[in-house]
Amino acid sequence: MTLPPRRPDRLVFLSVLLVVVILAGSAQASDEFLPPLPAGQQWKLAWSDEFDGTQVDQSKWDVMGDWKRRDGFWVKEDSYVDGQGHLVLRTKKDGDRYTCGAVRTRGKFEHRYGYWVCRCKFPTQPGHWPAFWLHCDTVNKIGDGGRDGTEIDIMEKPWREDRTTQNLHWDGYGKEHQHVGTTFTVPGMSEGFHTFGLYWTPQEYVFYVNGQETWRTSGGDVSQVPEYAKLTEEIGEWGGDIAQARLPDHFVVDYVRVYDVVGEPQTVEHFKRKALIAQAANVRPSPQQLAWQQLEFIGFIHYTVNAFTDREWGDGKESPAIFNPSELDVRQWVRTCKDAGMKMIILTAKHHDGFCLWPSKYTEHSVKSSPYKNGEGDIVGELAGACREAGLKLGLYLSPWDRHEPTYGDNEGYNRFYMNQLRELLTNYGEVTEVWCDGAKGPDAKDMEYNWAGYFGLVRELQPGAVIFNGPDIRWVGNERGYARESEWSVMNGSGSLFGPVNCTAKDLGSLDALGEGERLIWYPAETDVSIRPGWFYHAKEDDKVKSVEQLLDIYFSSVGYNSVLLLNLPPDRRGLIHENDVQRLRDFRKVLDAIFAENLATKASAKASSVKGGNPAFAADKITDGNKDTYWTTDDWTTAATVQFDLGKERTFNVAELGECIAVGQRIEEFALDALDGGNWKEFARGTTVGYKRLLRFDDVTTSRVRLRIVNSRVCPTLSGFGLYYAPPIDKVLGR
Repeated sequence: MTLPPRRPDRLVFLSVLLVVVILAGSAQASDEFLPPLPAGQQWKLAWSDEFDGTQVDQSKWDVMGDWKRRDGFWVKEDSYVDGQGHLVLRTKKDGDRYTCGAVRTRGKFEHRYGYWVCRCKFPTQPGHWPAFWLHCDTVNKIGDGGRDGTEIDIMEKPWREDRTTQNLHWDGYGKEHQHVGTTFTVPGMSEGFHTFGLYWTPQEYVFYVNGQETWRTSGGDVSQVPEYAKLTEEIGEWGGDIAQARLPDHFVVDYVRVYDVVGEPQTVEHFKRKALIAQAANVRPSPQQLAWQQLEFIGFIHYTVNAFTDREWGDGKESPAIFNPSELDVRQWVRTCKDAGMKMIILTAKHHDGFCLWPSKYTEHSVKSSPYKNGEGDIVGELAGACREAGLKLGLYLSPWDRHEPTYGDNEGYNRFYMNQLRELLTNYGEVTEVWCDGAKGPDAKDMEYNWAGYFGLVRELQPGAVIFNGPDIRWVGNERGYARESEWSVMNGSGSLFGPVNCTAKDLGSLDALGEGERLIWYPAETDVSIRPGWFYHAKEDDKVKSVEQLLDIYFSSVGYNSVLLLNLPPDRRGLIHENDVQRLRDFRKVLDAIFAENLATKASAKASSVKGGNPAFAADKITDGNKDTYWTTDDWTTAATVQFDLGKERTFNVAELGECIAVGQRIEEFALDALDGGNWKEFARGTTVGYKRLLRFDDVTTSRVRLRIVNSRVCPTLSGFGLYYAPPIDKVLGR
C-alpha cells in the first residue's frame, strides 16, 4: 500500500508538541527493561525474532520488494540477516535509483496490546528515514476514531542529529486524517544500539526509549484491533539529501520482541471487577423473555379516533360518533403482518385519548357508543380471534395516561379504574403475550401516581406467560427511529427504580462501567418501536411518505440484528384497512429479506475451535451450525478469547453474516471479528461488539472458502449457538425495478 507522505515538520498536533530530553547516561538501556506491572501480573513473551541464522525467517516476516517508496525503492535484496544476530536494512545506490529494505509481519503475526520493543542501531549518513511501527488494514476506516485501527509509530528517525519522533495516525490518510505526536532528543542516539518500546493497553499507549517513558497518550481513542509490525528504511522527504550520503549505509536491528501480560493483579478492585463480570455473565432471561425474544419481528396497530381527527394525540373530548370505519377488516391486518414475517400483533386497545376499542363496562367512551356495527363492535375481540386463526400471538396496549377519564389525577380512583380495564382485557380475549405500558404523558397532564406494582401484579396473576413492556420484563430501546445501540446489552443495573434503568435513552446501559457495583443486575432486553410512516396514526398526507425498502432493511439490521425485537407500526386508515402503499412496501420488504436469507452458506461448513469446554463434544464447534438454538459451543471458564474456523468446502461469495449467542445461559460476548482466508493470509472483513440473541452484519462482497471468527473479548467463556453467511443480491434486481 502506498501512503501519502507523512511530514512531521508540518503536523498540526492534536496535543501540545512534547519535547523530551533524555539524559545521556541512559542512552544504553538494559535489554531486560519491561514496564512495571501490578503485583500478581507478569510479562510473557508472545513473539520474538532474535535474527539468528543467515536468512530472514519468512514464517515471521514478509520481505517487501519491488515497491516505490518516496524517493527510493524497497527491494528484497536490501533486507537480510548478517549471520551475527542482526537484521540489516541496507540503503544503496543502484544505477540511477536508490534502494533500501523493509519487512513486516502482516499475515504472519498480528497482535493486540502488550509490550512491543525493538533494539536497533541507526544509519550514520543523511537522507535516511528508519522506522519501527505498527499498522493494520483498517487504518483507512473513518468514523470510529483510532479504535478501528491506528498507525502507531514507535520510532521514526528522519534526522541525522540525535532526535526521534513518535506518532499516531488514524481515520485514513485523506482529508479526514488525524494525527498526534511527540519529538524528543536522546544524546548519543546516532551511536550504538538503543531500545524503543510501546506498552499498548485497551486504554492508552505508553512509549519508551532506553527504558524511560517518553510519551503517554490515548490519541484518537486507542486501537482495539490486532496490528502487525513494520521495520522500514526510506529515502528522501525530511530525511535530508541522500546525494550527500556515502553509501551503502545500514539500519541494523538486534531483536524485536512482543510480550503479553499474564496473571491477575492482586488488588481488591480487580477481584471486585472479576466478580461483577461473573455476575453479569450469569444473569439469564426468564422463559417468557426468551420466548418473546425469539419472535424477533412484531406488528403494532395504532387505531383510535385519531384516524378520524387527523391527529397524533387525542384530547379525550372526541365524540365516539366520529369513529365509524366503513370497511374494517382485522383479517387484512393479520394477513399483512403474517405475510411480512411478523409473529405477533400489538393493538392500542386504548390510547391517550381514552377511547376504548372494546366495550368496556367502566366507560361509555368506547366502540359501544360509536356507529361502528351499531355499537355492537369489539375490535379487540375481533383481532384476538383473527390472530388465533392465523397462528399469531396477541399483545395489548393500554395507555396509563387517559385524557378522557374523569378520575385521572385521583390516585385511588383512577388506579382502580385502570386495573378494572386491565382485568377486562386480560380475562376476556384468551392468551395475551405482551402488555404494553406506554410511559408517555403530556406536560399538561394532571399529577398521577400510577400503581405500577398493582398493574404488574395483576398481569402476573391473569396472564403469567405475558411480558410487560416498560415494566419488569422488556424496555424501550430509547428512541422511535427504529435503531438499537450497536452495543445492545440485555443485562443491566436495575437499581434505582422499580423495574429497570432510570434512563432508557442513555447511550450506554450495559457495559461493565454502566453496571456499577452490580447491586441489582437484571435481564432487561430492548424492544425497538418505529412506524412505517412519519406518524403513529394514519394521515392521508403521509401516503407518499411510507418508508422505503432500503429504510426498512436498515432498520431491520439495526434492531433485530442488534439484539432487539423490532416492533413496526402499521396504522389503519379511516376505512379500517392498512393502506395499499404500506401493504405493498411490506411485501417488497419481505421479498428482499427472503432473498437475502434464502441460503445459509455456512450450514454445511465444518467448524473447528481453538478451545472447547472440557474437551466435551456437547460443547464442540459443530454445535454452532447444527441448526439447534438450544445447543452451543463454549470454551473453558475464563477463556475469554478464542477462535472458530469454518471451512465452507469451496469458495463462496457473501456479504451478510449472522451470529447468535445461547442467551438462555446469558449474554457474554463483548467484541468479535471475522476474517477471510485470502492467498494464505487471514484478512479481517467485519468487526462488532455485542452479539446477544442475534447480530447481523453487512459488508462488501467477500469470496473465500474459509472464515475465521475471533472472539476478541467475552465476559467469562463465550457461547455461540448460530452462525450464518448469506449473499444479499441488489435490491433493484430482487424487485425487478
